[in-house]
Amino acid sequence: MAESKVIPKKRKGRKKKVIAVSLVGVLAAGGIGGALYYKQNSVVKMPEDTKQAQSATAELGSISNTIVGTGNLALADAQSQTIPSGIEIEEVTVESGDQVTKGDTIATVSKASVLKAVEETQEEIQELDEQISDCQDDDDTDTIDASVDGRVKLIYA
Repeated sequence: MAESKVIPKKRKGRKKKVIAVSLVGVLAAGGIGGALYYKQNSVVKMPEDTKQAQSATAELGSISNTIVGTGNLALADAQSQTIPSGIEIEEVTVESGDQVTKGDTIATVSKASVLKAVEETQEEIQELDEQISDCQDDDDTDTIDASVDGRVKLIYA
């Protein structure tokens, strides 16, 4: 009969520890090696033609800029002069760009058109005075009548 070799229990435990420690060491070494390889190969390499420094020479010169536009220029404190409708202007005594001072004549108007405008305005005032007088003399109570059939929903008063 063949003799079987019996390994004591102490040796079996020690052998397992050695295998486990060496396995951990191999895995750690592989992890470190892989990290170093990745780090070295992941660096972006510049192309050969961009490694050279570029240079330029500065020269003294001038820069000009032309702006084209259209429009009208006006003073910030310009004032408009208006006249009532119906009044006719006979002559404008100034032109665009003229310098004027307070009291200068800038236009002459037709006297006949001014008198006609005054008469029309007086007639309008007289009509309004009559309407006011009629309203003051009115003692009757005014009523508001419904213009359609229906139900009152809301009163805004």
